[in-house]
This record gives sequence, structure tokens and C-alpha cells, in this order.
Amino acid sequence: MAVILVGKPLERTVLKKQARAISAAAILLVGALAAAYLAGCGSNEARARQYIESAREKGSKAAEAEAKLQRKGEELARFNEIFQNITPETASTLKKYLAELLVLHEQINKKAEEARSEYDRILDLEGAGDFKKYARNRIRAIDLIDKRSLLLKQFAAIYDHVVDQALEGQAIDEDMVRNQAEQIILERGRVDKELEELNNKAADLAEKLNIE
Repeated sequence: MAVILVGKPLERTVLKKQARAISAAAILLVGALAAAYLAGCGSNEARARQYIESAREKGSKAAEAEAKLQRKGEELARFNEIFQNITPETASTLKKYLAELLVLHEQINKKAEEARSEYDRILDLEGAGDFKKYARNRIRAIDLIDKRSLLLKQFAAIYDHVVDQALEGQAIDEDMVRNQAEQIILERGRVDKELEELNNKAADLAEKLNIE
């Protein structure tokens, strides 16, 4: 009987020690998992920053080409006043502008797609919520920049057709040309407005994420 009485307290003592050991192990496991989770989040955010930096570098080249494209578009618009007096010389100059526009358009598409691929990589990361918001914003902006360059390409095609008509002595339907051009200009205005809104939101997100 005495042995039994001594055994129960001893058993309880052993069980308590085991419970404490299990509890300590559980705490360590939970702590390790939490640390791993937090480390993973931090790692993904670090990756997101790297992708953004790379995307911005590639996107800046697309922006440079797009700025050149817009300047060429402004120069092209000045030919609007010479439709009635197109000569082989002015036609040659205009054709040159059109060829340069097409080259710039292709450059923009190529660089924009390179930047988009970096932002797409951010969307594949776990967590990094606000970084994903920024990436989606920039992907949409890339879509709009591409659309804007496409509109200018369409605008240039109108001029190209008019020049060919003039050189061949064909009558030019000025009302149709003007209507086509105006539709493109209106769409360009809508694109510019949305792009400005996106850029403002991107600036706010960049400040929040401490992206320089």
C-alpha cells in the first residue's frame, strides 16, 4: 500500500514534467513556424522590391521611347495644313515620320512587355498585398501606354493613306479623315485621363511602401 501511495505522486510528477516538455516543444514549434512565416513574408517583400526596381528600369526605357513617339506625333500633326499641297518632297518627309513612328511603337511594346513580366512575378508571390496592388496598377498603366502608342499608330496610318491619295491625284474625303482623326483624339483623351489617375494612385502606394 505504501508503495502505491508513493507511486501516484511520482507518476503525477513525471506526467507534469512530460506535459511541460510537450508544452515547451509546442511553444518552440509555434515560434519556429511563426518566424518562418514572417521570414517568408519579409523575403517575398524583398523580392517584390527587386522586381519593382527591375520593372522600373525597363519601364523607363519604354517611357523614353513613348516620349519620343509623342513628340513625333506632335510634329506629324503640323502636316495637317499641307494636305492640299502635298509634293513628292513633303510626302517623303511625312513617310519618314511615319516609319519612325512605327519603329518607336515596336520599341515601346518590347520594353513594356519586359517591364510587365517583372510585375507579373510580383503577382505570383505569397502575401505582399500592397506590392501586388502596385504591380496591378503598373500593369494597367503599361496597357494604357501601349494603347496610346497604338492610337498614334492608327493616327499615322490615316496620314499615310491621305499622302498616297494626294500623290496619286485622288480626291481626299476631308470630312471622313477629320472624323477618323477626331475619334482617335477623343480616345486618346480618355486614355490620358485614366493613366493620370493610375499614376496618382501609384505615387500614393509607392510612398506607403517606401518605394523611391
